[in-house]
Amino acid sequence: MMSQYHKKEILMEQEWSKPKSLRIKSFKQAADEEIEYIEKRKNGEIKPLKTSLKKFNKALMAGVSKGDIITIAGGSGSGKTSLLNQLESDFFECNPHEKIAVLNFNFEMQSRRLIGRKLSRVLKKTVKQIYSADDDPYENISDSELDKSKAFIEANKDRPVHYVDISGNVNEIEETIMEFNNMYPDRWIIVTLDHSGLVKKLGNKNNVDHMYDVMFMFNRVKKVIDASFILVSQLNRNIESQERKLNPQLHYPNRSDIWGSDSVFIYSDLVAVMHRPETLGLIQYGPDRLPVTNKVYMHYIKCRDGEQFIASMENDLRNNQIIETI
Repeated sequence: MMSQYHKKEILMEQEWSKPKSLRIKSFKQAADEEIEYIEKRKNGEIKPLKTSLKKFNKALMAGVSKGDIITIAGGSGSGKTSLLNQLESDFFECNPHEKIAVLNFNFEMQSRRLIGRKLSRVLKKTVKQIYSADDDPYENISDSELDKSKAFIEANKDRPVHYVDISGNVNEIEETIMEFNNMYPDRWIIVTLDHSGLVKKLGNKNNVDHMYDVMFMFNRVKKVIDASFILVSQLNRNIESQERKLNPQLHYPNRSDIWGSDSVFIYSDLVAVMHRPETLGLIQYGPDRLPVTNKVYMHYIKCRDGEQFIASMENDLRNNQIIETI
């Protein structure tokens, strides 16, 4: 399936027997647009979306802006899904006056289990305890905590967050985004995708071309509607090699560690890699011998308008949250 506006573009192209020229914009037109944007940022008419992570906001010039494409990569167990879930809540809790709606493509996990992770964060209990599966029955969810969970759901039931947990291809995802935009035509749409490797391929495309299709689709949609995109991507296995484990100079993730890195770097405004070095059995991390116990490091390896840096965070993943440290 193709989006309605994309079908229209194709039909228009078929009406011409020769190629059409691309739109030309003068220096003054581009400059006027930029000055208008600068003035609106200065006057507070345009505000980026804040999150609870100050360094994440800093990497994005004070927060998530319309049109941003953000890629968060990491290995299994690094906390990517928990962070994405946390950011989703942040958008509403840190920006109460903004009119936003979130469309969450969660191809890796059932949507009900994402709600369970939110409750884990609210109750400060593990998912195992919420599901009454802890070895110590006294640690499992109590009647009062169950009531607190129900109250949390009731208080947030009208929050415009929707989930898609059946995988589709890029055309179906695009069509779904446009349909969602029609449901909330007056809102800023936040699209999240967990994770990019689970998007169905079109035809027999290889991984490189497939990832290019995913990123190109997001880039196309952002020019048509008011939307921002956060996608989760996997790391390849290179970072787990014995050579890299034994050499502190090679501990840090880099561009080539990210699945589909070429297209990710072309289209993303921000690329961040989450890494838990203790899961690799490291005692110290990197050339600076950083601590590893209960640590998550966010490597900001591409900031379109800023410098690369590393942010240290505390691992509270048992309660499905990441806590930023100074």
